[in-house]
Amino acid sequence: MTNFNQLKKISFTFVLLIIFIINAALVAKIECKGVDLSDEMYFQKLVVSSFRTLNTKDSFGSDSKRNGESGSLHLLMTDESVAKLFEEPPKMKVTLITRHSLLTKEFLDKLSTETSKIGTELKISGLVLLSNMKPPKEFSPVSTYPQQETGLHPDSKYKWNPSGNSLFYNSWDFPIMYLPNYSQSVEVYNQAKSNSKNDSYPRYGGHLKGFNYAQFNSKVCLRRGFCDLIGGQSVYSFLGGGYDHEKETVLFHSAIDSLSFFPMDSPGYDSSSASVAALLAAIDAVYDEKRNGGISLDDWKSAPTQIMFGFWEAEKFGHLGTLRFLESYDQKIDNFNKDNINKIIELTQIAINSNSEIYAHIEHEHKNENKNENKNKNENKNENENERRHEHEKKDGSKSKSEELRQFLNSVSEQGNNVGIKLPKILNASLNTPGLPPSSSESFLKMNSKIATVALADFNEQFVNKYYSSVFDEMKLGNSSQVIAVSNLIARSIYAQAFQLTNMSKIPQTLKIDHDLIRSIQNCLSIDNFCSLYNNYFDDTFGYYWPTNYPSVYQDSSAAIHSAFIKNFIQLLISKKEKQCKSDSDCKKNQDCIKSNCYNTVAYYHPAYSTNVNWNEDKGYYEIGNKKNAVWSESVWSVIDFKSFVISSPSIDIALIVIGFILIIFYYCLIYFGLKLNKKYSFFNFQKN
Repeated sequence: MTNFNQLKKISFTFVLLIIFIINAALVAKIECKGVDLSDEMYFQKLVVSSFRTLNTKDSFGSDSKRNGESGSLHLLMTDESVAKLFEEPPKMKVTLITRHSLLTKEFLDKLSTETSKIGTELKISGLVLLSNMKPPKEFSPVSTYPQQETGLHPDSKYKWNPSGNSLFYNSWDFPIMYLPNYSQSVEVYNQAKSNSKNDSYPRYGGHLKGFNYAQFNSKVCLRRGFCDLIGGQSVYSFLGGGYDHEKETVLFHSAIDSLSFFPMDSPGYDSSSASVAALLAAIDAVYDEKRNGGISLDDWKSAPTQIMFGFWEAEKFGHLGTLRFLESYDQKIDNFNKDNINKIIELTQIAINSNSEIYAHIEHEHKNENKNENKNKNENKNENENERRHEHEKKDGSKSKSEELRQFLNSVSEQGNNVGIKLPKILNASLNTPGLPPSSSESFLKMNSKIATVALADFNEQFVNKYYSSVFDEMKLGNSSQVIAVSNLIARSIYAQAFQLTNMSKIPQTLKIDHDLIRSIQNCLSIDNFCSLYNNYFDDTFGYYWPTNYPSVYQDSSAAIHSAFIKNFIQLLISKKEKQCKSDSDCKKNQDCIKSNCYNTVAYYHPAYSTNVNWNEDKGYYEIGNKKNAVWSESVWSVIDFKSFVISSPSIDIALIVIGFILIIFYYCLIYFGLKLNKKYSFFNFQKN
């Protein structure tokens, strides 16, 4: 008697064997080509995202669902295409491919509003911005008065940064990503363009994933463990490597961090990198006895004035580096007295100027916050300037300390140009501003308003950098000869201040910076994160795929690559190589392990994060205090990911399903009639066991 169940088992086994052979052949074919199966299905892209940041009050940035979302690539390159998107929404969910010139608050708000409506036809999985497009005429995602809340003029309505659109300080519930890689941008553009030309299938889709765990604000997310404090390590040092607490101190400093709408791509060339390069090259020059007139380390140590160098981290988040240094100094230097600082020269934005000129900004002694601000835009400009013309003069006709410092810089510049060293012409900044522009010096003046302070900048009344704190703040915007000229000015000013010179002709004519060095530093900080110069200061280079001067999250035991480079650069200038090491623990106290050798510590890290938090050892998280200072944090996020892929036609999918059902019916019909025939003709004899 025929055993129907046994026949089914044999038939099913036979079918599985055929399927296994076919699959094995396909996999073998792919592996022979050396290709991952997922690579055949997806086109992986290297992206950065507008991830979530938080402060004491709110959260900002973009977000995605935990597993991300997919959509058909939809090209948005013109205002007309944006209008059509809302007037005639696509019938399917889309991944928008666009450019920075269309990335406005109005557009993103409307997109958020329309996609959140119940029953809306417009459905998106997110936005991807391309890098192969021309940059917009201006794009600055921060405010028109950066770092105003922690500055000297928190109530001012002045606009230092007229290009500022404050996009960074907004929040959206869909992912917004950026493709920095040019070739990948071209590829995605062509994929989206092919979709726009043809409504048929196959077409290209995109999958975006960048889930953020933190919600609400820093206080909530720190307690829940879903975010980390934004911050890093500032670096400071003293000329000659030692510190004398009895001497008056002159501080030369600069911020070292930058920001953008996509923080992991924050080149910050004009906003910080050029200034850092100029100051480091100046330090290199004054330490070189062949260029400094034979001045040794001991000579610098015995100079009548103490010179201090400061490189401040996380300044773009409300002066976190300088505020923590001033309010919570960590006592790495014995008897350090910040009250001895009586002069400050700061490098702010210095790179965008082709006229060999630099503006010297000082704080106005008679401030008038709301009256006549932005007079450069009004017809009463001359009247306003006349009103404030003499406010930097004392009643006896003498100059204020800041004005005297500005005159000092002018004297250094004139003397250098007279002997054939190209230095920038010092121009007095306009009186029609609140005073000092956004700068690290504001923190010091809030502590002691009597400090003589000059901030050097490439702008007068408003930023000339139209891309401040954006991905477009790149080295190609700047003028290399301008940065070199400013660096020479700083090197010669350091010398003159250290020895309290009144006759600038005593500055050695040989005191000039190394042009190749300053270009290499700028390249490392703004273009090439794996530059050859870094090999001189690190055993292994580390960092992101491209330079970013975003401070990232605070970690007590580590520093961002730009901070580590600054510290090691200064260390190796004057410290002698001692015994070999693998880590700092192998060296003596007050020594650092650099390039597998111990060096005496002459440059120091200082924590840079909010002064309004305290670590609770029992609870295991940072608690926010009662100060007004903002507490910035970065959300813990999942893998940031963007893939494009091919979407097959729904009709093909339906056809495959139909074919599958037909094959199933055919298979069972074959078995059914096969059993009938076998019963009649006894081809096979299946007996019960």
